[in-house]
Amino acid sequence: MRSRIAPALLAVALAPLAAGCGDDAPRPGTVAATHAVGDVVPFVLSRYDGGKETSTALEVTVLGMRRGTPDDLADFDMGADADATPYYVRVRFRNTDDAALTRWSFPDPLGADLDSGAQARQIVLTAPFPACTTPRTTTLAPGATLTGCAIFVAPRGRRVTTVLGNSDGTALQTWNLG
Repeated sequence: MRSRIAPALLAVALAPLAAGCGDDAPRPGTVAATHAVGDVVPFVLSRYDGGKETSTALEVTVLGMRRGTPDDLADFDMGADADATPYYVRVRFRNTDDAALTRWSFPDPLGADLDSGAQARQIVLTAPFPACTTPRTTTLAPGATLTGCAIFVAPRGRRVTTVLGNSDGTALQTWNLG
């Protein structure tokens, strides 16, 4: 019998990009551009850092997606998401700015949508998980690149189809995953 990793080791985070929050309501907003997997997309990450609005120029590339099975997460207490299907999305960020991106959490500011148009839930694991790894860092120096994996889950009967993010807080960039 497998041991269950304590719920404290599993943080379920909703991507901060829209309403919809797991229901079947489509995400509001206007799509500025739609990209294919592998496209390098100029992106401006605008956010508040230490009470001050900052912007960092990045290049974002969605490298691919792999569908897992609910059994992949069987060692974690998934609660209501126990039968959800994980999708592993590989993403590369490159800092093209003159300043470091600090107090950053991969894959901020990206999220994902389901085939219904609703927002997919993002799962952040604090325990080692070889199926989907990301270097642990909160800083991306000028010119530096970070490639990692984000986990999004889809309820039974649904699938993750799109990765998206707001460039400069207004321009919704999307990547079709098929």
